Formats: sequence, structure tokens, C-alpha cells
Amino acid sequence: MAEYFISSEDAGNDLLAAAAFVGERISGADGRAEAMAAVVPGYLVRGDVDLAAELANTVDDPFSRDKLLMAVAVKCADIKDNEYAWQLADAIEDEGMRLQTLERIGFINANAGDIDAAEFAASQLPHPDHVQAAIAANIATSERQQAVEKVEGIVFPTARVLAYHRIAQADIDGDNYELAAEMLDRAAASADEIEHTEERVRCLIDTAQMYSGAKRNDLAVQTIAAAVEDAQTIENIHRDYFIGMCALGFVLAGSRDTAERTLDLVTDKTHMASSLLSFAKEDWRADDKENALDNLDEAYEILNSQKETETRDSRSRNTLWTSIAVQFAGFGKTERGLEIARDNIDPDEVLKAIGQIAEVLVIQNESDLAIETAVSSGEPIPSAHALIAVADELIKKDDSSKARYALDKAVEVVDGIPQISAHVDVLIAVAARIKHIGDETSAAAIADNGIKLITKINDESRRVTALAELSGVFDDIAQLSEASRHEIDELIYKATQ
Repeated sequence: MAEYFISSEDAGNDLLAAAAFVGERISGADGRAEAMAAVVPGYLVRGDVDLAAELANTVDDPFSRDKLLMAVAVKCADIKDNEYAWQLADAIEDEGMRLQTLERIGFINANAGDIDAAEFAASQLPHPDHVQAAIAANIATSERQQAVEKVEGIVFPTARVLAYHRIAQADIDGDNYELAAEMLDRAAASADEIEHTEERVRCLIDTAQMYSGAKRNDLAVQTIAAAVEDAQTIENIHRDYFIGMCALGFVLAGSRDTAERTLDLVTDKTHMASSLLSFAKEDWRADDKENALDNLDEAYEILNSQKETETRDSRSRNTLWTSIAVQFAGFGKTERGLEIARDNIDPDEVLKAIGQIAEVLVIQNESDLAIETAVSSGEPIPSAHALIAVADELIKKDDSSKARYALDKAVEVVDGIPQISAHVDVLIAVAARIKHIGDETSAAAIADNGIKLITKINDESRRVTALAELSGVFDDIAQLSEASRHEIDELIYKATQ
């Protein structure tokens, strides 16, 4: 007989427990794994790591079980229960995932200043360099020389570069630019030791950008120049991406002419347009709005001129198209942005762009136009999620009245749609936000409607997932209506049959 951890009494009083109760009794291995993937994180949020671990162990699929045990172990490290974290890590069957868990535990302890625990985690790893780098970065503020010596002892050069970066960033944050530059010199030297060209170029670019942050644009330009030389030797599709990143590095270092010459080395139009979009953003930050718009226009024209036969990655192209459209709106050219967004050949990207432009409009204090734009696609589910995103921005601006209007509109646009599961997702999201802005009664009424729909979902694991999501809004079933409590009782009863 199967062992269960959730009683019917607990399930009758707690939505997450109800979800777990039903999930435990799903007979199919895949369905139970999907259900527990939704339930276990809920118990981790509550800090109930013991129950979370027990529920994770009810999953038959080894990969899913190990993934959940990793999440529990990481949470244990977060709450400083290292002994249990290590115990759970040892219970993970997949060796790669077990080592990944130990590494994450080591990172958490290093960042929390528990150096002994971090060193112990590092001792369990065949390649502890990344954990050692995190330890060095943590002790750098109080024991700098010891930290540097520890970094110098790291064998893997990429990990050494990252460790120097972390120490340098702390120096930059403290306006200690000279000390930061010293660490970045060491980082650049370590980057030269990296054998893999793409990884070496990436580390050089990151180092150069940090030089700019340390007020050493001269060294940034020098380092980027080295990265460009290496990037030109790359013989795969990533060559243009890295050269484009180098061009942006020159912009950040104040060397625009060199940036433009570097961009001439890029042959792929998607990467060229992406770099110009980055140039435009930097120009806008520098209050050079005319140049920003010129670069954005050029980015769009280049991408628009790209023929199908020239396109290496349609998904990247369409995603970039969305980014350019949204950026036009960000630069105050809303109509142009919407026009470009609607010309995207990917209908999903069209909907995504419209939603993001609506969010931008809220930031620009155009809340009425934002709500109008959010529903302009005519598609219920994307419109609802766009309205929820608009509401989130309005809540940040303390405009609860307009936020509430957007949320009510989201409920309205999905009313009656046949996709029950998608409808439930919207209701849960809306209920959470209405509760956040202080109207718990209305939020509970929306949650009640959500529960009515959850009972109509045919897939058992999806029902559990929806209940678990709703428990993040109302964990106590007593907060809901008598009808909802009855619906939950029915689900609990059916799960035992």
C-alpha cells in the first residue's frame, strides 16, 4: 500500500495541502511528477523542507525526483540547514545533478559568508574552482591578500577570471577604481590562458566593460581590440555575435569610430541590427536622442532588408524585430512601434510586442492608451496577460484605481473562452494582484470562479498545478466561499476513489 503524507483533514483546510493530497494519488508516473513539480516549490516557500523532501521522494521518474531534491537541498542551504542539504544532495542518483547541487550549496554558503561550509562543499567536488572563486570574492573585503592568493590557486582560468571580476566589481561599487583596475589586469591575463576561443573572447569583452566601469577606457579599448582579433578567427555562426559585442564594448569605452569600423566586420544582418539597437540604447542614455533614433531606424532597415535566404535563425530575427518595435515605443514613437510590431511574420511575437509596448506606455504615463493597446490584438489570452502586465506597472506607480480597471478588463476579455486551463491561469494572476492592492473580498470571489473552472479540467496533474498556484494567493480554504470549499472536498473525495 502506498504511503501518503497529506491527510484529508489537512487537505480540507489548506489549498496547497489539497493539491498535494490529489497529486500523491495520481497513478501515472508522469502525471505525479508534474503535480509534485508544482506542489514541492509551494512547501519550500513555506520553509517546510521535510515535507517537500518526502513529497519529492514519491516521484518515480528518477530525473524529476532528482530535480526536486536539488531544489529542496538548495532551499536547505538558504535557510542554513547545511547538514540536511548535504544529506539530500547525497540522495540524488544522477552524478552530474548531484555535483551541480553541491556546487550550488557551496555558492550559497560562500555568498552568506559561511566559509567553512563552502570549503566543505568545494572539497566534495572534482572541479571546485567556481566555488573557490565565490569564496575568494566573499573574503576579499576583509582579507584581500588571502583572497587574491586563493584566486591565483584556481586552476580553471575562466573561473579565475570570474573571481577577479567579482572582486573588481566590489571595488568599483566602493569607488576604488585603482584597485579594481589591478584586479582586471589579472583577469585579462587569466583570460589569455583560456584555450577555447569563444570563451576567451567572452571573458575579454566582460573584462573590457568592467574597465569602463573602473574609469579606465584606455584599457577597455586595448582589451576589446584583443577580443576583436580573436573573434575574427572564429569559424562558426557565433563569429558575428562576438564581433557585434566587441563593437558595443567600443561604444561603452567612448570609441564610437572604432565601434563603427568593427561593426563593418559583421556580415549577418540580424547581428548587425542587434548591435545597432544596442548603440541606440546607449545613445539614448547619453541623451543623444537624435543619434539614438538614427541608429534604431538603421537597425530596422537592415533587419527588414534581410532576405529569407540570408536568415540563419528565424527565431532570433523575429525576436529582434519585436525588440526594435518596442524600443521605438520606448523612444516615444508608439505608432511606429506598433506598425513595425504588426509586420512581424511570427504571430506570437506580434502579440508579445503589443503587450510590451503597452507596458512601456504605462511608464510614459499613458495608462489609458496602454490599456487600449493591450486589448488591441483581439486575442483574449494574450490581451489578458498584457493587461495584467500593465496592471503590474500601474501598481508600481501606486495607481491602484487604474490597475484595478486593467485587471477587471483582463477578467472580462477571457470570460467564456473555451480554453479552461488558460482561463484559470488568468483568474489566479488577477486574484493575486487584486488581493495585493487591498481588495481581498473581490480577490476571493475571483478565486472562487477559478476553483469552479479547476474542477472542470480533465487532466489530473493540471488540476493539481492550478490548485498549487492558487494556494499562493489563498492558502487557507476558509477564506473562500462555502461553494468553493465544497468543490475542494469533492476533489479530495474523488482522489481517494
